[in-house]
Amino acid sequence: PSEGCLRLAAEAMEAAARARLEHARRASEEHLAGMARRAELKEEELRKREAAVASERARCRRNLEGALRELEQSRQRMEREEKESQAAEHRCQESERSAQTRRAEADALRVELRELQARFTAGRVAEARVAALRQELEQVREALGSAPVPAHN
Repeated sequence: PSEGCLRLAAEAMEAAARARLEHARRASEEHLAGMARRAELKEEELRKREAAVASERARCRRNLEGALRELEQSRQRMEREEKESQAAEHRCQESERSAQTRRAEADALRVELRELQARFTAGRVAEARVAALRQELEQVREALGSAPVPAHN
């Protein structure tokens, strides 16, 4: 083999090695580029998930705060209604006591009225008896010829 042939063979081997090396380099670059794209996609997906989680967390926090506000308002409303209920119960008890007092007064007035009616009736009976006795006395005097008896009220 001549030196020219050897050089040609060496250049061919070198060219083949360079070609394999270039192919390996391109394949490695493509592989790295693919890995970089997948990493970027994963990072983007993670950022989106992180944003979604943050948004969901904020929504949950707002919902919780709203529920807590509603709970506090309900508690305050229940306290007010309980106080109003107690006040109404107190007014009802006062009204019942007042009604009992008025019923007792009415009963006492009925008893007094019956007593007055009985006295009035007794007085009218007595007046009627006095009138009857006067009339009888008048009749007796007329029969005896005496002067009339003056009426006394």
